[in-house]
Amino acid sequence: ISERKRSEEALAQYDQRFRAISENAAVGIAIASPEKHFLYVNRELTKITGYSVEELLSRTYEDITHPDDIRVGMEQHRRLHAGEIDSCLVEKRYLRKDGTIIWIDASISCVHKQNGEPAYTIAVIEDISGRKAAEEALKKSKQDLDVALDGANMHLWHLDCKTRMLSYLNKLPQSLGYTQDEVRPDLEFWLGLLHPEDRERIVERLRHVDEEPRETAGETEVRLRTRNNQWKWMLMRARIVEQDGHGTVLLLAGTCLDITERK
Repeated sequence: ISERKRSEEALAQYDQRFRAISENAAVGIAIASPEKHFLYVNRELTKITGYSVEELLSRTYEDITHPDDIRVGMEQHRRLHAGEIDSCLVEKRYLRKDGTIIWIDASISCVHKQNGEPAYTIAVIEDISGRKAAEEALKKSKQDLDVALDGANMHLWHLDCKTRMLSYLNKLPQSLGYTQDEVRPDLEFWLGLLHPEDRERIVERLRHVDEEPRETAGETEVRLRTRNNQWKWMLMRARIVEQDGHGTVLLLAGTCLDITERK
């Protein structure tokens, strides 16, 4: 029985290694049956869900899933169990024991029996509530900024001085009557929209921008050509926001305010 004993010892070593890794992992790890019952959970998953090991082992993962997210990932699970895919990523909400809602990201794979039937699934689970909250805060902040800019008839822009690419954060092309497909991001395109009397002045200021103190905010009035070949007056403000160690300007940012009615 020497071969059998060696196999048993090797299996015991693998089990010890798995438990050592999973119990010290910074993410939740769970093994579940095809019927969705937890068969094994690590310590981190108890911290994420608020349930003890014993409580989780008496439940299915649907028991701790937010009711509105029960069907999230069902098709992926079906394909996983059928062997059509090797793994899947699922993002959904859990209900902690205290009733609070958390967002989790689960990376799930399936181990199959020799006959091809699913034996169990292994899930690596991460609490992403902080990331989701940050995303929502950023989304709301952008919405508030868009409302403020639209109300002020103002547009924000960034100019990468190295690539000479200009990006705008709201509706600058639309304000001139252009669609998104009709504009290019290169600076030359936008310089081409400037009134001839204003273009050389702007080109000259850009040529000497490295000589400006970083704290200086430049301001000038220019005319931009609209799609129907009319001119819109814009009050342009610019500030240096990034320079390299030699003082070369890398990034300019500024605002563009429509002052046509005032003019």
